Amino acid sequence: MTEKKNIFMAGGELPTDHPTYIEREVDREAYRAAKRFDLLHIIAPNFMGKTSLINRLIHLLEEEGWLCAYVNMSLMKNFSNEDWYNALGRELARFLTPEKNH
Repeated sequence: MTEKKNIFMAGGELPTDHPTYIEREVDREAYRAAKRFDLLHIIAPNFMGKTSLINRLIHLLEEEGWLCAYVNMSLMKNFSNEDWYNALGRELARFLTPEKNH
């Protein structure tokens, strides 16, 4: 007997392969922007799928061999210039150093 998987989730980001994820035009625009090396700045109200979109985009790009880093800049909004650059460097190193890759 095959086990049925519950597709319903209460809040939070969807896994990259979740069957209920609906690809939107913004997904395709973000993908094209990333391929052009454009800066992506995603602003939307809470619970509109921003994190799911980012995770899915990272998944697609990593399948193509890209190294990706997701840095939530809003967490660094009250930092001094020196602390901001230090925090950004640490986050980028955390994601982009192969032996330490998440």
